Amino acid sequence: IVHFCLLDEVHESYHGKRMSMPLYKIKKVKSSNGEIQLRPSIKVSVEFFGKKYKSVISLTNRADMKFPMLIGRRFLNDRFLVDVSKEYETKNKRDIK
Repeated sequence: IVHFCLLDEVHESYHGKRMSMPLYKIKKVKSSNGEIQLRPSIKVSVEFFGKKYKSVISLTNRADMKFPMLIGRRFLNDRFLVDVSKEYETKNKRDIK
């Protein structure tokens, strides 16, 4: 079992609750500075545009980084087309309903 908090105290959605989930496996991950790290990973269900997907995510401390979570290329591959010139498309689609 792994224990973690989803967000840092400075994030507006921070609620301070510690989460616990079964450890899926320990993965080797190359960090942004090129260093290989061993990270715990968990199996989760995520929702995009109203559809749920199963995925494996690795856990790391992102307190000093701009985004609290990254979506991996392997998860996006063959599912989504990313237009980097646009932002917050899910919010726009939700507002249309």
